[in-house]
Amino acid sequence: ISAPSTPFFKIDVVKRGRVMPGMAEEVTVSFHPTDLRHYHDQIRVHCESGHLLVPLHAYPSADALVIPSRIDFGTVAQGTEVRRELPLSSSSPVGYDFH
Repeated sequence: ISAPSTPFFKIDVVKRGRVMPGMAEEVTVSFHPTDLRHYHDQIRVHCESGHLLVPLHAYPSADALVIPSRIDFGTVAQGTEVRRELPLSSSSPVGYDFH
């Protein structure tokens, strides 16, 4: 297992040697941001058949998001489409893509 390359992610793993099929190895990932932004890195797991890349992504916390508990679309005939728009916003100084 290769550690992340950036200083923002750290891993803690007690290597037990070779991990055979059916066995597991526990890896703890800690995150240490320096500012409000999106961070990304990866952990590389070395395997006989190649490398397994485990992506790491961290985002700042979003504000409390208020979404209605019920959205009424009314009567919709089969084969037709009805859309409702829910405006989303955040007061965080970081931009977000809501998908």
